[in-house]
Amino acid sequence: MKPVSIFALCLTLLAMTSWKGLAQCNPDTAPPVLSGVPADTTAQCIALPPPADVTATDDCDADPTVTLSIEFQPSDPGSVILIRTWTATDSAGNSASDSQEITVIDSTNPVIECPDDMSVDCLSDAGVVDNDEATARDNCGPVEVTHSDERMPGDTCRIEREWMATDQCGNASSCVQALTITDSTPPDIACPENKRFECPADTGVDATGKATATDNCENIEIDHSDTAVSGCGATVSIRRTWTATDDCGNASDCVQSIEVVNTILPVITCPDDMTLECPADTSVGANGEATIEDACGDISISQSDSVAPGCGNTEVLTRTWTATDECENSSSCVQTITVEDTTPPEITCPDDVTLECPAETIPEATGKAEASDDCADVTVSHRDIAESGCGEAHTIKRHWLATDECGDTAVCIQTITVVDTTAPRIDCPADVALECPEETGPEACGKAEASDDCADVTMRYRDISEPGCGETETITRIWVAGDECGNTSSCVQTITVVDTTPPDIQCNAADVIAFDAIDDGGSGSDYPDTDCQGQDYSGYEDWIGDGVCDDGTWGPYFNCDDFNCDEGDCDCDDAEPVSFTATATDSCGDVRVEITGFKCFPPDDDSNASDDDKSDCIAEIHEATITISKTGPPGTIIQWHVVAVDECGNEASNVCEITVLRPPDNGL
Repeated sequence: MKPVSIFALCLTLLAMTSWKGLAQCNPDTAPPVLSGVPADTTAQCIALPPPADVTATDDCDADPTVTLSIEFQPSDPGSVILIRTWTATDSAGNSASDSQEITVIDSTNPVIECPDDMSVDCLSDAGVVDNDEATARDNCGPVEVTHSDERMPGDTCRIEREWMATDQCGNASSCVQALTITDSTPPDIACPENKRFECPADTGVDATGKATATDNCENIEIDHSDTAVSGCGATVSIRRTWTATDDCGNASDCVQSIEVVNTILPVITCPDDMTLECPADTSVGANGEATIEDACGDISISQSDSVAPGCGNTEVLTRTWTATDECENSSSCVQTITVEDTTPPEITCPDDVTLECPAETIPEATGKAEASDDCADVTVSHRDIAESGCGEAHTIKRHWLATDECGDTAVCIQTITVVDTTAPRIDCPADVALECPEETGPEACGKAEASDDCADVTMRYRDISEPGCGETETITRIWVAGDECGNTSSCVQTITVVDTTPPDIQCNAADVIAFDAIDDGGSGSDYPDTDCQGQDYSGYEDWIGDGVCDDGTWGPYFNCDDFNCDEGDCDCDDAEPVSFTATATDSCGDVRVEITGFKCFPPDDDSNASDDDKSDCIAEIHEATITISKTGPPGTIIQWHVVAVDECGNEASNVCEITVLRPPDNGL
């Protein structure tokens, strides 16, 4: 074989390469090929393998670009997955990627360093200040630092602050920093008002008041101790020192003055001289009272003040105390009180009052406000705001205004309530008894009268009726008087309707006269005229003129309405019985009428109708009706006894009668 020169060989190879490239790279769509990407693995966070040296080759690009990206993904507690991704890109933009997953295990706690122990002022937040946070680091990622405080038992001024560092895998470390709270500010204490009592007196704190206190830091304990200056007997002057102590031992105090005095005056000792800022209370209760050795005997104490005005409203008050015992022994001392002026007066309203209407509501009746000013005269005035109620009841808001010479004012409000709880006065009309029938209304039986001092009165009544016999009744009339405020009073009137009047009986027979047949022996001429001599027959024109029957006897003569006979043609058989019905009337109910019997008195020889001979008369009685079928001869008197009883048992009786008369003289 003919040897080939090296130069020729290189040209051949170059030509082959160029042709091949021209064949595969036009266009270039093939991505590069990565090599050297390590396999997935597991590693501790503190011992992560370094990234591998990954390379890439490409048929069309002699030097493709290789880049590395890192991503963390959470995994099981205590671990995280680290993903390393290599990407190769050729000049034509074709790319290929391959990844390695490394399961990173973190079992190492962070490292934490507490700040130095420190003192914190109570006024601060007792917390984080500049440059006093704990520091922490971790071999595997960021760390969260937190803290919590715990006050040490029995030591309210010490706090242990525990700092905690926690990594992303839950590993934690802690340290403790001691904080000492410094509190140098004492509490702010306010004493109760000074008190002045008359011997004997309760000087316990429930009676004299308790101090109050506030503190800028923690809890406060308030105690007191008394320094008592005893006088004679039970008098005492107490200097009560109130002490407020906070948890860190800071304390402040104030003094309350409690004076127990009496009018027993042996040896007298004046209180200390006082210098007061005006407005000031120059009274004995505020500035002390002279003390004496005997506090409970029959000894009098008095004082007199001499005032020397100063500039403006200031003054110098010289108070002379004088004690006088039962033996007229006396001693004096002088207390000097210097007053300066700055404060408005103090005003005390009278107590709220509730008054019964009608009421006097002027201050003289309801009390006046009292005002005092230790440095100026005080003018007290008032203004009323009234709110109306029912009737004359009302509520007054009395605004009391105290004004001193400097124009300072103080206001208090007194409430005056005028109420009406008093029922009206009521007078019932007298009880009445009325005879039935009678009007029972108030116009007839009287009306109740009522009056009220505070409201208009409305009168009403209601009746309770208890029925009696007939139309009688007993009425209980309840009168009720009500005022505008709903107060009521009542009284009772009794109205008795009685029935003591007996019924009125009507016989209904006064205008009826009857005749019976008389046998004269066959001749009407033998009629015994003497029996009816002198009788007046005027007014009886309606009687039948012919009184003789066909058989020659006298026929029954009745009123034409009761006798069925044609004139001149009398038939005794046509005579009919006559009935009379007694009636009765009563103004108060129903009436029962009854005929209890009848009598027949025929004329005797002496014309004296005194015999009762019922055989001469025939009559039937049915309740209140008598039916007469035979009357007897002329001159006969028929009587019947009528009794009427009303529903109340009132009874009336009457005797009804008719007289049998002869017919008028008709020439027979």
